[in-house]
Amino acid sequence: MHFMQTLLTPVLLFLSSIATGCWLSHKVRPLNPILLTVHKLLALAGAVTLALLLRNLFRQVDFSIAILIVCGLAAAAVVALFITGALLSRPDGASPAVLRIHTIATGLLVISLIMMGGSLFRSRIGIL
Repeated sequence: MHFMQTLLTPVLLFLSSIATGCWLSHKVRPLNPILLTVHKLLALAGAVTLALLLRNLFRQVDFSIAILIVCGLAAAAVVALFITGALLSRPDGASPAVLRIHTIATGLLVISLIMMGGSLFRSRIGIL
């Protein structure tokens, strides 16, 4: 149960960040600074808790090279999300291409988290 609770924290933070991001994307400018700040803090908290979780799990479990590549893709997606998020939060907005990159990076992060979560769960219960 402890493992599932530990994994649930970053997942809930990222889902909350996605929900507030969807809400923000349907608002007209200027964006609500409180909602924007909550969105950014949720994303940052999700990234930090995921990094701490992975650091601890990497010490306990041996992973295949494929999962390490997926972790690298997730890290690249997080970096892209923070950069494009900063561009999108400017008062004058950003180009549609930046929004498209932000959306694609969100999808890549979700897919990476699902793949990592499945692999971690299988390794914790002894399937791998």
